[in-house]
Parts: sequence; C-alpha cells; structure tokens
Amino acid sequence: MPKCLFVNTYHSGFLAAHLVGGEGLSTRTYAELHESLMAAKFGASDYGSAGLRKAGWIAADIVVNCEPLGRAWARENGSAAAGLGVAIEQARALAPDVVYVKDLNATPREFFNAVRPRVGLLVAETSTPIGAHVPIDAIDLVISSLPTVVSDLRAAGVAAAYQPLAFSSPSSVAEVQKPWSERPIDVSFVGGVSSEDPERTAFLEALTPRTPIRVWGYGKDSLPASSSLRARHGGEAWGAFMQAKLGDSKLTVNRHARAGRYANNRRLFEATGAGALLVTDFRDNLDELFVIGEEVVAYRSAGECASLVQYYLRHPERGERIARAGQARTLRDHHYDKRMQETAALLSRHLRSPRDATFAGAA
Repeated sequence: MPKCLFVNTYHSGFLAAHLVGGEGLSTRTYAELHESLMAAKFGASDYGSAGLRKAGWIAADIVVNCEPLGRAWARENGSAAAGLGVAIEQARALAPDVVYVKDLNATPREFFNAVRPRVGLLVAETSTPIGAHVPIDAIDLVISSLPTVVSDLRAAGVAAAYQPLAFSSPSSVAEVQKPWSERPIDVSFVGGVSSEDPERTAFLEALTPRTPIRVWGYGKDSLPASSSLRARHGGEAWGAFMQAKLGDSKLTVNRHARAGRYANNRRLFEATGAGALLVTDFRDNLDELFVIGEEVVAYRSAGECASLVQYYLRHPERGERIARAGQARTLRDHHYDKRMQETAALLSRHLRSPRDATFAGAA
C-alpha cells in the first residue's frame, strides 16, 4: 500500500492552551503526547490521514511546531535534532511515498529540500494566497480550497487541484448532535477577533444591539474596554470544545477573513456538520457548496445578518428545517472521508507521473 505522511502546523494559541502547565511533558512518551494532540481535534486534526487509510493507504501525522512532542521523539530515537530538524528526521525515518504539507505558507524551503531526495511526491495544501517566500519550484502538487490560487498556479504551469475544506467525519456527529429545542445557545460566533481584522470586530459589534449573539475564540484581550463584545465573549474555543459550542448553537454566524470573493473557511462545514443553522456572508461560489435559503442562509451586510438571525429565532421550525438540510448536505458531500477518496485517486495519478506538466490543469 502507498504511504503518506501529513505534516501539520498547529496554531500557537491552541498549543499554549493545550499544553498549559506543562505537567509531565518531559516524561510523557511521544505516543502519549501525539494521541493527546489528536484527541483535542484541532483544525483538520488527523481526519485526512484517517480518511486516506479508509481509501487503502498507510497514513500518519506529525506536528512540526509542538516542541514537547519533538523533544519526545528525539529522546526516544537517540536524535540530537530540534525544531524543524526533528520533522525532517521523522520524514526520512518513515520513508513515505508522499509527504503532504498541510500549511504551505508556514513551511520553509529547508524542509522541502531536505525530504525531496527520499520521497516520491511532495504535496502542499493552502487555503490562503501563497506568499512570495514559498518555494513552489520544490513542490510537485498544490491542493487549495481557494480557486484563485489554483487558477494562478495552473497558468504558471504548476500542478494544482481545487478541493474545498471539510467537516471531520459523519461518525463524529453523535458527539455534538442535539435537537434545536435542547440547544442552549440561540446564536453564536466562533472565531478569532483581533486588531488585524477590525472589519470583523466592527461587524460583530454591530450585531450585539440587535441579536443575543455570544462569541467564543481567541483575541478577547485585544478588544478595547469599550467593545460591546467583551460582555458577550466566552473565551477561547479550540478543537473539540469549539465543535461542542457549535453543537450547542441553534444558529451560528460565519464571516470570512482574507477570502476575497470565495467561500473558503472550515467553519462552513464545522457549523453545518454540527447541525447549527449557518448564517454566513455571501460569496461567489457559496451556491456551489450549499443551496442558499434551503441548506444555509447568506447575508451581505451586518443589518441583513441581524434581520436573518431575528427571523429564524422567531420561526425556529423554519430555521431547524434549513439546519437539518445543511447538515445532510455536509454529511453527504463535505466530509474528510469523501475528500480523501478524491485525494487518494489524485495522489496515485501524480505518483505515476510526478511533475508531469499534463497534470497542471488536473482537477
């Protein structure tokens, strides 16, 4: 069976929260620390490797920026490596057919150059525009959820494939599924607020006088003392806790950051997968993912968003009907088990003809 190594980079805020206190980190084994990280279900977690295994591959995950994890691996394998060097040694030791980098912009050329001679196919994923520092010439295939990235790379003769982000797995729904009548949160927003995205903060502040919105995520301390969001903010929400908040929500508001014209964040699928009514900002390709008005609802302004929230809280039977339809769509079309079936076929094709220019336009 072909073998794939997923190379993950986790948000520093999640790692700090997950490893708070550091009790026993110096004595816990690599397997224990790795299992703990995967159980926390941050971001895409190990859903990609699990889905690829279901497609008949051998697949594993490493997390390159978790220092306690790297130190444990080095200690157990008699290595003097540290930081990125540990990830390079792990990749060499596992000898995969495919190295699949989950965060293209966060991975330096040093890593790609070091593993290049020992791997059949170097793949990288991105959901954001590619920075000028990224060594595209070292990569065989780029997979992106942002259509403009795919079209730009193909125009430059680089093999690129479009693939939207996804919900974890249909089997995980039972962990968060609740009837609407038993969901204690009328409307939520789960995501970061920061001075780097003042438009999102202003948008959420505009909803507070008109809706009972409650907010979870990083960035509360960056809010000014006068912000109306402070009283509505429940603190950070990572991984499984974040998914639980979505499962407790009747409605949840989504607002993209840095996506331009396109629907391109994981919250689209996390929210619908959890059975919440997704109230999201309109994007050009949203109707390619969901039927607007039947599986999700979309707004074009803060005022329209507030009106939609008010309407569906007054008419819960209509809101619940759309939420159920949205969940059914996600569980049918937008989960990692299905995405990885597609990825398995794509990787197999590229393994047979690596860096073949005829694949530059492959779907």
